[in-house]
Amino acid sequence: MKTGDDFRYDGIIDEEKFGKFKESTHKILWLLREPNLKNKPRDWGLIEFLGNLTKTGLFRYHHWHATWGFVIKTSWGILYNCAYWAEISPAKEIAGILEYIAVVNINKRGGGRQTDMVSFHSAFRDQKLYEPVLRQIEEINPDIIIGGGTLALFYENGVIFNTEPGKIDFDGKNIWGCVRDGRLWIDSYHPNQRRMKQKDLYRQIVEEVKKFCDNHKE
Repeated sequence: MKTGDDFRYDGIIDEEKFGKFKESTHKILWLLREPNLKNKPRDWGLIEFLGNLTKTGLFRYHHWHATWGFVIKTSWGILYNCAYWAEISPAKEIAGILEYIAVVNINKRGGGRQTDMVSFHSAFRDQKLYEPVLRQIEEINPDIIIGGGTLALFYENGVIFNTEPGKIDFDGKNIWGCVRDGRLWIDSYHPNQRRMKQKDLYRQIVEEVKKFCDNHKE
């Protein structure tokens, strides 16, 4: 998707493969904050970056593993029947899984290696960044959405989650997953987080996926 001259493409990495992994038909969307545009050319786009692993894409970026290593391994694990973390190969060996998922950044104008959260929250509200993102979600039509430190932006503004009594209410502490309109929303930390071990974060994500699958068997 591109919404303006200074917006960067993101979304489904490969239209022909999305949701068609040999072991699973899940459509996974990662909802992240913003791309790191430091030292990137003006025509840089996330779809090309993640879809081109060997030339000008992902593996040319020195710090690719910090964020994308966890995205790769978690996506592969979910699509491969919720495999155990110990069963998942090193991220570089299975990076082709990116062709089967979608990635959307909220702030498509980008930033640096670390997100300035004050500016990011301000931009979200002032520029109504949620509007193009909500349109993208509908167009992509995923059944699993993993928020990388982003879902609070939506539920604190009442955009996606209704906090009326008896309705959906993430409290930002203990609730990791919720189903709405047939989609599983997982409120996770950013993939490049330092709060817990990757295997433990992965386990919590997969537990929500398993519950979702158990409750939606035909």
